[in-house]
Amino acid sequence: MSSNFPSDAMELEARERIAQRYRDEGYDVIVHPRGDQVPPFAAGFELDMIATKGREGVIVEIKANRADLSSDHQITRLAEIANAQPGWRLDVVVLESETPVDKAARDAEEPSDEQLAEILKTADKLADQGYAPYACVIAWAGLEASMRRVRDEAELYGRTTPNELMRILYGNGFLSREQFDKLKESYKLRDQVVHGLVPPKVEAELVHYVTSTARFLADGAEAAVPSN
Repeated sequence: MSSNFPSDAMELEARERIAQRYRDEGYDVIVHPRGDQVPPFAAGFELDMIATKGREGVIVEIKANRADLSSDHQITRLAEIANAQPGWRLDVVVLESETPVDKAARDAEEPSDEQLAEILKTADKLADQGYAPYACVIAWAGLEASMRRVRDEAELYGRTTPNELMRILYGNGFLSREQFDKLKESYKLRDQVVHGLVPPKVEAELVHYVTSTARFLADGAEAAVPSN
């Protein structure tokens, strides 16, 4: 599970910058932990970094870009294992430059509670009226906003692309495996519609699943925080 950096110097600089972030928050940091520095539950994985503070532990995986993240087929398993350990979580840091989502956010604001509720209500209404493919796009707009809220309130590190938000929340226990898998399925359909393609049939129930998950995250984010 190693990252693909253009040069050793760039990798070293990036890792030190990220390590310092955790040190500033009071964590003790080990870069490239080996041997008995690796928690027993993560034996067999090549970890980028471990940060510990009291009974709290963080496994930090550093990826150069989204392609690097997508090609790492073990990271989902590592998230499951880390999340199952009391006091532990997985943070994934992607170093790629500003994404289109980040650029769009510079000239816009996060929706208020009322605006978010209206987005989700509109998605549900369109789905029930027979426009489920287009409703899926709107539902995902609301879900992205909800996921960013949870990420920011929990002070998690990570990018703002939908797939990375899903991974971050799943890796930190805010989404179940069932939710994660079903949202991935719905996001694929959403992506097809956004790019002018005609997806397989989109059921209204799938749209309602996305909106209900968005409401769960937005309204119940505090209850969803894993107890360590």
